Amino acid sequence: MNKFNRFRPWKIGMICLAFFQLSCSSQSELEVDFKNPPTSKRPYVWWHWMGPNFSLEGITKDLEAMKEQGIGGATIFNITSAVQESQAPTRNNPWPHQTYRGEDYWKALKHAASEAQRLDMEVGLHNTVGYSTTGGPWVDEKRSMQRVLWSDTLLEGGKLLDVVLARPNIPDRRGWGGVIRKLSEYSNIGVVAMPEGQHVDISQVKDLSDMMDEDGRLKWDAPAGLWKIYRFISASTGYAPHPLPDELIDNKTFEVDKLSLQHTTYHWENVLNPLKEHIGEYLGKSFKHFLIDSYEAGPQSWSADFRDTFIKEKGYDPLPWMATLPSVLYQIKQNVQPKNIIGDSLQTARFEWDYRDVVALMFLKNGWAPAAEMINKLGCQLQFEPYGGTMNTIASVKAADIPMGEFWTPNSKGIRKDVSGAARAAGLTLIGAEAFTGAPGNSQWIEAPEYLKRSGDYAFLSGVNRLILHHWVHQPFDDKYKPGMSMGWWGTHFGRHQTWSEAGRAYFDYLSRCQVMLQRGEQVIDYLSVDCATGGDAITWRDFVEEASVVDGQVLLASGRKYRFVELPDGESMQPELLAKVYELLSEGAIFSSRCKPVRASGLKNYPECDRLVSEYAHKIWGEQEQEITKVGKGMMLMMPVDKVRNYLGYRLGVDECPKELGWVHRQDGDTDFFFIVNTSGRQIEDTLSFGVAGKQPELWNPYNGDISLCGLWKETDGRVLLPLSLQPSSSVFVVFRNEAKNHVESACKKDVKWAQVEEVDGHHVLITETSGKYLLKYASGDTMNVFVDNLPEPRDITGTWEVEFVPKTDESRFTRTCTDLLSWTESDDFDVRYFSGTAIYRIQFDLSEEYLKEEYGYSLDLGDLKNLAQVKLNGKMIGTVWHRPFVLSSSALRQALHQGKNELEIAVTNTWHNRLVGDEQFPEDMEWGKERHFSGKYAGRPLVAYPDWFLQNKERPVKQRKTFVIWNYFTKDSQLETAGLFGPVRLSVYCRKVLD
Repeated sequence: MNKFNRFRPWKIGMICLAFFQLSCSSQSELEVDFKNPPTSKRPYVWWHWMGPNFSLEGITKDLEAMKEQGIGGATIFNITSAVQESQAPTRNNPWPHQTYRGEDYWKALKHAASEAQRLDMEVGLHNTVGYSTTGGPWVDEKRSMQRVLWSDTLLEGGKLLDVVLARPNIPDRRGWGGVIRKLSEYSNIGVVAMPEGQHVDISQVKDLSDMMDEDGRLKWDAPAGLWKIYRFISASTGYAPHPLPDELIDNKTFEVDKLSLQHTTYHWENVLNPLKEHIGEYLGKSFKHFLIDSYEAGPQSWSADFRDTFIKEKGYDPLPWMATLPSVLYQIKQNVQPKNIIGDSLQTARFEWDYRDVVALMFLKNGWAPAAEMINKLGCQLQFEPYGGTMNTIASVKAADIPMGEFWTPNSKGIRKDVSGAARAAGLTLIGAEAFTGAPGNSQWIEAPEYLKRSGDYAFLSGVNRLILHHWVHQPFDDKYKPGMSMGWWGTHFGRHQTWSEAGRAYFDYLSRCQVMLQRGEQVIDYLSVDCATGGDAITWRDFVEEASVVDGQVLLASGRKYRFVELPDGESMQPELLAKVYELLSEGAIFSSRCKPVRASGLKNYPECDRLVSEYAHKIWGEQEQEITKVGKGMMLMMPVDKVRNYLGYRLGVDECPKELGWVHRQDGDTDFFFIVNTSGRQIEDTLSFGVAGKQPELWNPYNGDISLCGLWKETDGRVLLPLSLQPSSSVFVVFRNEAKNHVESACKKDVKWAQVEEVDGHHVLITETSGKYLLKYASGDTMNVFVDNLPEPRDITGTWEVEFVPKTDESRFTRTCTDLLSWTESDDFDVRYFSGTAIYRIQFDLSEEYLKEEYGYSLDLGDLKNLAQVKLNGKMIGTVWHRPFVLSSSALRQALHQGKNELEIAVTNTWHNRLVGDEQFPEDMEWGKERHFSGKYAGRPLVAYPDWFLQNKERPVKQRKTFVIWNYFTKDSQLETAGLFGPVRLSVYCRKVLD
């Protein structure tokens, strides 16, 4: 099966011996998908359509390019023509008649769905205009998100008061694009009066709502004393989806009321029903999903049904307590000092907890859950980033078919733990990520696969198994306009006009193979956290109370997930219902960990009885005094952190004795265990890892090229496999255990070995090593085998005169230069070379003598250093692509292409757009740019103000030296260049492939 096809940007420091053949005819489904990932397993993209700028031709070209590059699907966004903080649309757009949901729009959307079906791809749609959140031009002020506003009036009592209470001020909302939104609609909530002073008993608070008419006139026979009277109303928050398509910016477009089932239903009917009419034949087929992107709609603190829902959930009326929190109600922010205190500061805080809890419940019950139900009825799925605002993330995750996090370049450590942890607990098999989003200060056309590798691997380590790349902007114009459209100043810049779009296929294949593996089976997690997320799975206390049971000493959820122990939330407060469930499960043999013993309930529901119940259960579970270990029934309460719990229980994780620089994920698929291992450091890591698997043969699955090798040098001890690994910086590999272990090598006496392994090659078992030496292989059965390796030729540096053919991405004429020294193009005095962006093909001939070409030799080609990635041919045959350090190729194709005498080597090096864009700034401007912008204190460029007449009329460009076309210009003539080209040294090395059988 393994035809000596090796691509080795990583080296595995072990001796591998093929004790049984991996037959092509018996390939598993997982093997087949790993070697050639199906479209559905590949990364997806966010496909931004910029205002009216979309075309049928561009749609087809984009989708075909996605398919060619290894992308599985796309989510369409309808946003403004230029995205930056001001959201000022670009003037003179070529197609001003193409409006959102106009005739041309529906034609384009149907064309996208049709083309996706032709290409066996998937498309979907962000549910609203802009990229946040749920709303549209069909939502008016009355249906919009609501907030509590108030006025307060100080009055002397002891008489009949007949006053008009001031209507609370309804602030204007300044939106994106600088639009000032005047708001006027409101509804009365109620009126309360409390004695003047900060500390008031709840019995002293008077509900005067029935004594005020709709116009605010209050008639009240007030008791003696000084009274502060609060008039509460609800009014729109004024938030609009953003950034809106150009023609909607000045219109009244609102975010829908997410706490109202009625208004949520209305919104989604307006999203889905027109799609049924216009593209119904594709819904559930090529058109398969809807997205709710990042929540940027601000807080919501009221809805028409809020008070009734609160009373039903909490058993008391919130209105008398609302005078405590005017400063909090507007934003629903934590840690805001209350304006008044009712009862005491603790009771006031507990009311705030109840209030926030009901808001979060209504977000899920009336907002996200019904949306998912309506979408699923169409045969489609909901993709959702369930965080931000006032929602409960752990609760909201389960509303999604594909919950999503997000990560930004260049230094991300993955997505939020509460998203991935809650998704796993709910049994959701796909966990997505808005991937590689780039801020203007970081993503200035410098992004290439090596730049992205570390962030992507961390995403996989954090639980992600589908990357949705941010962003692939729709390119509607003639292909001569490159790089073309961007999402304003945001990155990362994927797309068909990217310089490395062709060579980058190798990177997308790497991501796809990782996703094939990480979408298989389930991730192995040993513990569950309640109402928190510390790295295990996560669940809300309500769901835990409803679902959890004990089976064989482990806690079982409705999803089928099992856990060795459960971590309780920190803090002195806890729901009595949760404690009752904990006590029940402890009695049945469950194990819990906690940091402290609770002393009261979290909210005021059933107060003060709730506190008595907490005290009662706490005494049963923790006893009179807190102890580190308390046995309760068949179970235990352990007051210790997670790592200490594991030590006490005496078990080890799937990967043990692991250097901190190695990240890992353990998954199980039936009887197969596999581990994703990543070197997150900038240095080579060599160590022996301990895997929690017994009786199975370890295999190495290479995500770079799909190779599968059997490991020979390993040892099983105490039910675990000890396996030596050597991983280069940023490299990654899958270690797979699926078949019964055979006779294996437990140790090897070796001399000067850098790496060695034995593989099946053309039907033979072949030893592969970089250096000479004698080996004594010692098997678990006690057998031994002597292996002798001949002396190998010294590595050969490939030097001389290089002919370099420069192929600009801007499509102008190619040109050729020669060099003997391999230097960065930016060191050249030649303008065309110094500011070059595209692909430069390095060609050189070198001689090989007969001593280099023995049957038992294999070869590796080390390109040294380069920027940014390279495709390599030898004697006209493609050898492979390298895209991150170390830039080394070792494959059967390399060996087969070499021959005695003259050999011609071609190294096609591709850099980014950065340098040519800076080069254009050396010439006079022929486009109108806006004001300079800064982001996080860094210069971030200028927006295109208007498309120029020469572009609209397809005329010759006024400044012919300018070769690029962008709508956001990050650069000035003094911007620093990025090193580019092949730096070498280029070296051919020989290793031995000794036939053993």
